[in-house]
Amino acid sequence: MLKSIIYGGVDGTVNTTIILLSGVSSGISTHSLFAIAVATIVAGAIDMAACDYVSAKAEISYIATEEERELYEVRNFLSEEKDEIVELYSNKGYAKEDCVRLADLFATHEGAFVNIMLL
Repeated sequence: MLKSIIYGGVDGTVNTTIILLSGVSSGISTHSLFAIAVATIVAGAIDMAACDYVSAKAEISYIATEEERELYEVRNFLSEEKDEIVELYSNKGYAKEDCVRLADLFATHEGAFVNIMLL
């Protein structure tokens, strides 16, 4: 949420500042400039909220799809998935024997195994 607030705040501030500076340089009245500023802020807030909502929904959908794929692979290709775990942890510097034991341990709990594969 912090990312969205910062991104939206910076975007809204820059856009509103540019619009206000354009209005000041064109010499429009203070009342018109104020109306433009309020309209810009409201429109920007609605736009950022809608875009963030759509982005969050897409991210949630993507994660769910990846989780389903990994679950399918764990259920149907457990040996290959265990090999992936061994390779992953071997690349991090763990001894191969330890990696094999970890893969065997992770394989005892399907949900945990899927979560590890999603990391």
